[in-house]
Amino acid sequence: MALVTSRDLQVIRLLDALAMLREFASRLKNSNAALEEFTHRRTQILILLQILDQPEATVEEHVEQLSRLTRKEPGQISRSMRDLSDLGILTIQGDQAPRINLDKMWSMLDSGI
Repeated sequence: MALVTSRDLQVIRLLDALAMLREFASRLKNSNAALEEFTHRRTQILILLQILDQPEATVEEHVEQLSRLTRKEPGQISRSMRDLSDLGILTIQGDQAPRINLDKMWSMLDSGI
């Protein structure tokens, strides 16, 4: 019959603490990923609302106004606009007023993306 020493108990406690820290780190990482995804989607929705509100404004005007509104760098706004364009939701031609494909926009919103 093996005896458990106080050192063994300390090792067990440390291993338990390490397992809890790993679980906490995993949950924190997942929370951060979810928050980043939420922020990205929020930015995309704000872009669409801005364009719907001011349909004749140029891309540059939208980027400038959205950058102020969201406190994001213009490059981040431009990337989010390109993402919407890649999805076929937004049509961007030069610096003309961007156009929204409403069917694709509603599809995106309905799907929870």
